[in-house]
Amino acid sequence: MLLMSNYSRLPSFQVPEGGYESVAASISYGGYSPLYILNSYSDMITSLHAFIYGDDDYEPSSQAQEIERNIYTYFGLW
Repeated sequence: MLLMSNYSRLPSFQVPEGGYESVAASISYGGYSPLYILNSYSDMITSLHAFIYGDDDYEPSSQAQEIERNIYTYFGLW
């Protein structure tokens, strides 16, 4: 049995929401290129949470914020 669905009615969400404007740097790392470092992972998490759950007041966890800081520090963006 083949199920057919009309996926055009599903909402879409672009990650990152601002497209290339949300990219702070494009780097090569570990043989992978390009890798994009975003301006704000916390903003992306908040936007995605709002899109999925409708909660505009969500604050990313301290672990997510620490990972974001570590990314910026490691790649010299802070």
